[in-house]
Amino acid sequence: MSYGNDKETGYFFVSGVMVPLSSSKSIAQFPITSKQMELLNQGVSKVSLSTLPIVHEKNFNKDKIGKKLYNSYLKEKEKEF
Repeated sequence: MSYGNDKETGYFFVSGVMVPLSSSKSIAQFPITSKQMELLNQGVSKVSLSTLPIVHEKNFNKDKIGKKLYNSYLKEKEKEF
């Protein structure tokens, strides 16, 4: 397992043959304004990610991440001053 580049490698056996299994994690960062961050406090109802050629969408009946993201933003903003 390598921790430096967020890649994980493991193995599993199929009919006595060791098959490598690997995964990697990516972090996307986007610029966002303070006004946009404040909108998160009103809630998130849909998340859409495009990883060509597939578009992933998730709809929420209740806000599950908006308020948490906004509160995290406020904590980080307090650290700046």
